[in-house]
Amino acid sequence: MAGTGWDIAVPADGDNVSAGAGEIRTLKEEIETRLNKEHVDFAGSSVGGEHVAGSAMCYYQGASPTTDPAGNALDTSGSTDTGRLHWDTDFNYLYAWDGTDFLTELAYVHLGGTSQSITTGNGISINNNGTGVGISLDVGGSSNGKAIAVTQSGTNTSSDLVTVTTLASSATNGILVTMGASSTGTGISINMSSTSIAAIKLSGLNGPAINLNTTSHTGTAANDIWSDGTNLHFSDGSTNWDIPNSVGSTGSNTTANGTVAVDIGGTTYYLLKAASAS
Repeated sequence: MAGTGWDIAVPADGDNVSAGAGEIRTLKEEIETRLNKEHVDFAGSSVGGEHVAGSAMCYYQGASPTTDPAGNALDTSGSTDTGRLHWDTDFNYLYAWDGTDFLTELAYVHLGGTSQSITTGNGISINNNGTGVGISLDVGGSSNGKAIAVTQSGTNTSSDLVTVTTLASSATNGILVTMGASSTGTGISINMSSTSIAAIKLSGLNGPAINLNTTSHTGTAANDIWSDGTNLHFSDGSTNWDIPNSVGSTGSNTTANGTVAVDIGGTTYYLLKAASAS
């Protein structure tokens, strides 16, 4: 087959000049045969030569590369080698050369097998200076999957699974859950198997621990707690009970010095009492 050979020793210096045209055509065929393997086929009008999809290969090794494919030290001026990719076969990370080093804060991709620990950098690091969404997960249609699932399977039981840190003067929400009007699910559901720890622990607060504003809720399920902006309510499943935040000057309810109490037969029984109340 024409163009499959490659011999840098031909044509020889003593070969007939008349064979030169044929040798040039053969050379062109040999080059085209090889470039067409992973490039757009050569054609007229400067067509061809671009890489076809899947043709470019990144570094595929454990240690970070230090040289380009030709053996030259990677350029640290931020121009020639910037953008080269390295797939770390030890931990299944994808890195990119930024002109100084292979970036360590790219999305962590786990392709199965034994899970690996992230020893440097972040699994996912997003610096969002715009108005868009840093991470958007859409679990729609008939999907029964989870948008986010965090499972602690290692031996480190002292670290937080999810941490939200805002600026000291931030007016943003640490976590915002918006439920659809006809949703029958729960905004946040906590299922505890341990009987010795709290489901929710609030500490170091400068503001209210819980701020309830559920003005349209009527309370039908057992253990429901809600506020209509005036009173705090709770339900045992059959009866809704109110804890008023204010009382009249007469009647069975009384309030004083940060307390909510009820007067039964001349005896005051506290329903709520602030720590500073007398």
